[in-house]
This record gives sequence, structure tokens and C-alpha cells, in this order.
Amino acid sequence: MTTSSSPISEGCIVVGPVFTTEPMSVETVRARERSLTLQAAERIASILILPHPEREALDVRGMRPNPETEATAMRVVIEYEKAQGRQVYDVHEKNLGYDVTSLDSNSGELQLIEVKGLAESTGTILLTPNERCVAEDQRDFYWLHVVTNCVLKPTQ
Repeated sequence: MTTSSSPISEGCIVVGPVFTTEPMSVETVRARERSLTLQAAERIASILILPHPEREALDVRGMRPNPETEATAMRVVIEYEKAQGRQVYDVHEKNLGYDVTSLDSNSGELQLIEVKGLAESTGTILLTPNERCVAEDQRDFYWLHVVTNCVLKPTQ
């Protein structure tokens, strides 16, 4: 896979840690990871969002969401958030750049969650330009939940 020095653009693939939209060396990413402190949080994964190297290819441009996979992923995320005792609102039809609003009424913590579902255990995740913009603008509140194996037994 090639990386680009251009800013994130339409048609992104998720591949590893996110701290900024600017390209960073692996050493810089690791240094930033070491400088972070987490309090009362469980780190599940880090991601790096890069322009898809083949974003102009017909098979990538032609990627279309699968309504059944999306519905399964939404159900899994909403159930997970509710199990954490959070107030959960499905806003995926409002084109806000995220699918779920999740609020911890005890701490006041707000999460704007973009939900992506994969039929298999691996695959390509594409963010729309709107999702990317909201992720950049609301980086302190924006979460990406990827649910895999939506056709079999979903895992988050």
C-alpha cells in the first residue's frame, strides 16, 4: 500500500492510529501514543485514515453499502452502548456525519459514533466526505465503531 502526503480526501481506507490529518512518521505516532494518558477508558484500537490508494478505481468507486450489514452493525453498537448504561440515539438517517449519539448521563461524556459494518472479519471501510469532516471537526467526541462478521456472528 502506498501512502500519500496529501490531506485526507474522499474515499478513505482505515488502516492504523489517528492523531491528526497530517501524515506522520511511525516514530512520531509512537511518541504521541507514549505521551497519552488514559483515565477510566478502554483503548480498543487506533486507526490511521489515509486516502484510498485506488480511490479512482471502478471497484472502489462502485462500493455500495449493504443495508442488512449496516442494520446488523447498528443493532450491535446500540446494544453495546445501552449495556454501558448510556443514553443512545439513532441518528443515521439525519446525515449528520455519524450514526449514533451516545451520552453518559453520569459523567456527561458525549460520543458521536460512526458505525461501519463488514460482512467478513476483514474488509475496506470508506468514510464519506461528510463523515471525514465531522471526524476532523469533532475529534474529541467522534468515535468509529467497526462491527465485523455481520453476516455470521457480529463482533465489535
